[in-house]
Order: sequence, then C-alpha cells, then structure tokens
Amino acid sequence: MKGELIQKEREQQTDVDLKLMAVVGLVLLVSGCTSSTQTVDEAADETQEPEAQSPSEETPEQSSEDTMSGMDSEDSSPPAPPTPEPSSSTQESSASGESDNTITYTSSGFQPSSITTQPGETVTFVDQTGNGVWVGSNNHPMHRNYDGTSTREHCNGGQRVGNPFDSCAAVSEFSFTFNEAGEYGYHNHRGPGDQGTVVVEEQT
Repeated sequence: MKGELIQKEREQQTDVDLKLMAVVGLVLLVSGCTSSTQTVDEAADETQEPEAQSPSEETPEQSSEDTMSGMDSEDSSPPAPPTPEPSSSTQESSASGESDNTITYTSSGFQPSSITTQPGETVTFVDQTGNGVWVGSNNHPMHRNYDGTSTREHCNGGQRVGNPFDSCAAVSEFSFTFNEAGEYGYHNHRGPGDQGTVVVEEQT
C-alpha cells in the first residue's frame, strides 16, 4: 500500500511539473511573439517616416518650377498696345493752322473789319443783327472797284450776274472766293458807313 501511495505522489508531481513546464513554455512563446511584433512595427515606423524638411528650405526642383511659373505668368500678360502717332496730314495742319476767314456783321459794324487771306481762299460774311447785310465792293453805291462792273450790270432783281464781289441784296450770309491778289474795300450797301478791307496776298 505504501508503495502505491508513493507511486501516485510521483505521478501527481510529474503532472504538475508537466503543466508548469507547459505554462512556462506558453509564456515564453507569447513573450517572443510580442517582442517580434514590436520590432517589426518599429522597423516599419522608421521606414515610413521621412526625414523632416525645414519649411524655409526648398528643393532645387521646386525653385526651378517656381521660376518657370513666374516666367510663364509674365509671358502670358498681353503686350501694351503701341501709342498711335499722329498722321502727317494732322501734323501739317497743326503746324500751319487753318485760317478763320469769317467776318460777322453786328450793330457795331464788321468784326473784324479787315482780314488778310490768300488767293483761292473764301471769305464768309455772317449777319448777326437779324436784318441782313448787303455786302458790296467799294465805292458806294455802284460797287465798281472789284471788277469794274456796276450794280446795274452785275445785279438783276437781287440776283448776282457773273461773279461780282456783291451780294446784290441783304442776306444772312454771303461767301466770296478771292482768286487774285490785291486789296479790296467793301461796305454795307444799306449802311455805307460800315466798311472793311480784304487783303489778298500771294503765299511766299
């Protein structure tokens, strides 16, 4: 009987030892797996995390791209339109100027009373009294000085015959072209005291 008890105790002790060894082995196995997993994770973290780049630094490629982008934006802007130059005709007109060959007739007489022009230019007489003005070459009343004809010859019922320097009636406006150089006196036939002179000079 005693031998059987000893045998059972040994078997029980053996079972305990086996269980203990199994537990220790399991613990070691779990510990090894955990350590291996941590090592793999650390290696992955080191691989994925790139080296931090200073925000103030830029790579040569970025600098080159920025430069090209700036050049493209400058090239894409439309060119400034050229400033138009005045034409030669405008320049000549501004340089020489255009003469104002207009004489007005007011209650004070002809304004201006005398004017200087060139052969081929037209002088216009404009009435501002509202009563009309009868422009005629001197002398009053026959108006012969311009071409030697009298009012009886070159005026017919208020109508001009030929090309006299004479409006032949009171009108609101009268224009006459002087083709030859000379000095031509004129007056208002209805008020012969209002007189003036047109001087026609050859261009030198």
